[in-house]
Amino acid sequence: MSNKTFCNFAFRHLYVETNGHQKICCIPMEYIEKTGGYRHHTMKDGLMSGWNSDYMKNARLKMSQGEKVSACKKCYYLESQGLDSLRTKAGTSGEEHFLSQMNRDGSVDKLPNRIELHFGNLCNLKCRMCSHYYSHMWGKELLDIKDKDPVFFKWIQKQGGNVNGWSTGNLSEVYDWFKDKEVLSKTFKEISDHVTEIQAIGGEPTIIAEFWQLFEYLKKENTLSSKELFLVTNGTNINLKIVNYFKEMKKIDIMISLDGLEKRNRYIRFPSDWETILKNLKIYQEICKESPSFNYYIGITPQILNLDHLVDTVLFFQDLGHRVAFNTKVTGPKILDFHYFPDEYKKLCQEKLTKNFDI
Repeated sequence: MSNKTFCNFAFRHLYVETNGHQKICCIPMEYIEKTGGYRHHTMKDGLMSGWNSDYMKNARLKMSQGEKVSACKKCYYLESQGLDSLRTKAGTSGEEHFLSQMNRDGSVDKLPNRIELHFGNLCNLKCRMCSHYYSHMWGKELLDIKDKDPVFFKWIQKQGGNVNGWSTGNLSEVYDWFKDKEVLSKTFKEISDHVTEIQAIGGEPTIIAEFWQLFEYLKKENTLSSKELFLVTNGTNINLKIVNYFKEMKKIDIMISLDGLEKRNRYIRFPSDWETILKNLKIYQEICKESPSFNYYIGITPQILNLDHLVDTVLFFQDLGHRVAFNTKVTGPKILDFHYFPDEYKKLCQEKLTKNFDI
């Protein structure tokens, strides 16, 4: 690898946070800044508004010269520890190609063809490892605690990161930038005209009407067949009318986030209904048989609450004919990170996994 700071995400990808602010990708803590550095580009400015901002041009120029970019410091740190990063996994290819497309000032004429789009923080679940930034339901619960037990609430806030990831910020805020019809119309058009790969995440996208309206728009504009979709969903909801549009798309990959069986999954991903999830998985399974471009799998996130249950969970879904994959383990809040389990117990869980699976 000739350039240890180059990342093609800055040349092809855009990330939209639940609050409507934009980033180069999901890793940075910082947003794409407007000129002057005191405001950020948001969806109200337009999906592509910050693409050739001074912030992005400077990032590309630094990468082209092998200089480090502040937004990429987490990837650099992981790499310095001998670990893979998002950059090394998905961002190092095509360096010569992308740099050849960059203008002298760091701008690129080609708009991003890949977006990770968070449809706000509207959600129907309160997953134990989540936060109110991604589920407005958590904000409601914390505000209830604040009213009923302010002393306990104050303790929760101080322990954020150790026992929870949802105790700071405006807990009453619901991120619904997509409710602005003018913003949504412009976003749909830019996706239709320029984007080929869409990653849709929430909140829970499937409970948001505007998420389904995107596919109706693409169908109407005759651009649906050129799009690829990666959807992350909790499996609790399906719109049967719009799901049929998925069969017409170039490629569909759906990750259904589940972390256990029956009551265990309900506890981790409260208050999900097990029978509804099984019914929806069956629907995805039937669509997969009908359409070669449609794929789905169950994504399990290892954590303290399910480490002992992983083998049973995987075998159950595999017996039903569902593909299963492990996500990166939970690291926050710390109380759910299985790193803190006793070594002897972790070894027992590892032996059980290796005995049943080729990992």
